[in-house]
Amino acid sequence: MTQDLVDQLYTDFHNTCRTYLSDETCNRLHGVYEFAREAHGDQTRKSGEPFITHPIAVAHHLAKLYLDESVLTGALLHDVAEDTHVTLSDIEARFGEHTRLLVDGVTHLKNVSQLEDIAHLFLAMSGDVRVVLIKLYDRLHNLQTLHIMPSEQRRRKAIDTLRVYVPLATKLGIWQLKTQFESLILYETDPETYELICDGIDQRYREHHPYLQKTAHDLQKLLREHDLPAGIRIKRRSPYRIYERMSNHKLDDEAFNGAFQIILLVDSLPECYLALGHIHSCYPHTPGSLSDSIGNPRDVFYRSLNTSIIVPGYDSAVNVGIRTYDFDRLADIGILAQIQFAAAHEERQPEDAPWLPELSRLYHESENPQKFVESVFQDILQKHLQCFTPRGDEFSLPRGATVIDFAYLVHTQ
Repeated sequence: MTQDLVDQLYTDFHNTCRTYLSDETCNRLHGVYEFAREAHGDQTRKSGEPFITHPIAVAHHLAKLYLDESVLTGALLHDVAEDTHVTLSDIEARFGEHTRLLVDGVTHLKNVSQLEDIAHLFLAMSGDVRVVLIKLYDRLHNLQTLHIMPSEQRRRKAIDTLRVYVPLATKLGIWQLKTQFESLILYETDPETYELICDGIDQRYREHHPYLQKTAHDLQKLLREHDLPAGIRIKRRSPYRIYERMSNHKLDDEAFNGAFQIILLVDSLPECYLALGHIHSCYPHTPGSLSDSIGNPRDVFYRSLNTSIIVPGYDSAVNVGIRTYDFDRLADIGILAQIQFAAAHEERQPEDAPWLPELSRLYHESENPQKFVESVFQDILQKHLQCFTPRGDEFSLPRGATVIDFAYLVHTQ
């Protein structure tokens, strides 16, 4: 049975690779898989499954994002040097120096929880961001398979992920991954609320979808009349975003406001503004709802026009996002869009992430790992401080807040 599981997982991974990689590349990856499987031998995970299922799963996550051979090779081998008799020298002799550097980089990030480990994680990003990509999806699969662990360990792993990996995924623009992380974190830290939110989203989707679908088609028809063909889709807000909107830990209708968004996709940047003009000429929009993240980007990897319009016969404002197809892809996978299909020897950092080399400068100028990590969180990863109570409850404070501010939030009374 266990061998059937391994074979099925590898077949799924291999079939995904074949959709965008050459037969020659797939054959080389098969050789990497055979090497990793032999190296891990009879090792098992805590669940009792063969250990090789983990690197296959991590590599498959990355293959579904159409990443290159070097990243997939590093993913398949990322635990070999740490957990088997195979050395980094062996890996270099068989697969080359670049693979060795990737595996070595991931190996040094084995347990990212202490300050020194977090500092190494950030520093690794300044050298080759693909090291961190492997580590991010390594953490994703570990979160997806936490069920075998005691509840307190699961909770601690989830909180560590919220503290370190979610800001990383956010800064790299990988919103798809950020949403997966946050959903798993909420499930582990507050499963009852997670289920209530998911049920609430599903219920409201059934109630609102017909009207949202009609509105989307009406908008599409409006733009077509002005020679602006547009694609449409309806996006659901993630459970964690709803959780953040809960007032005084109460799940009410207000928390679900804006739970859905109509996305209009056009071919070019000028068409985004033309589409917005035509929509506003036919539908009134709520004051203060217009946000231009194209002309005034709030983040390196996010470009969109957002507005909330009033639709006759509908009891709440409809949130509409307007972006190009390329912007939509960038908003979903961020930095990954820039390194897809990269050559195996490619080592330069993406052009739209000039803050990556800044990490190295900060590291060498910092007095100790704590100062370095604080600088990264405050100056690069986020504009707010994320604080946690001993129970794991999270509070967001503006930069410059003090311990008194935190205490006031926790014990307002």
